[in-house]
Amino acid sequence: IDNVTPRLSNPFPEEGMWFNSTNVKCSININDTEQSDDLSVVKCSYSIDGNQTWSNWVNVDSIVDGVAEKTLTLAQGKVNLVKWNAWDRLGNGPIEFGPTPVWIDSEGVEFSDFEPLGKIEDLMPTCTINVSDSLSGVGDQVWVRQSTNGGNTWDDWTQPEKTPNDDGFG
Repeated sequence: IDNVTPRLSNPFPEEGMWFNSTNVKCSININDTEQSDDLSVVKCSYSIDGNQTWSNWVNVDSIVDGVAEKTLTLAQGKVNLVKWNAWDRLGNGPIEFGPTPVWIDSEGVEFSDFEPLGKIEDLMPTCTINVSDSLSGVGDQVWVRQSTNGGNTWDDWTQPEKTPNDDGFG
């Protein structure tokens, strides 16, 4: 006799992870102690507008070694949520898990306000540029290199002195 509802755990992605594509492979671990991984139904639903509306429940793409996977096309930003449900083949369930957030930023950083502009005579100029990203922000991995011969050769990459502002570094 099996009257145990399957368990869902360890969703991927985890909260706080950013992806640079709107197509994201999401997954969740499934365990049914009475039947191994022989589940009759595993589905997911997603919201791309911050929990205002949800898709219909859709079948997962695969279940392999207790992990259900579904590739979803989601929206830019922190507005995506994914939830899961499952039943075993005897009808125990549904069990629901989530929602868990999926954050997307497929656009690169923006550069603006480079100074100085044009030809300069100073041999040691101070150069500035604003680097920003309105979705995921700019991390601490901002690097710069210079050329002193019109771009024929370049110095090694180095981290510049930087000052954080609201959405990036300036």
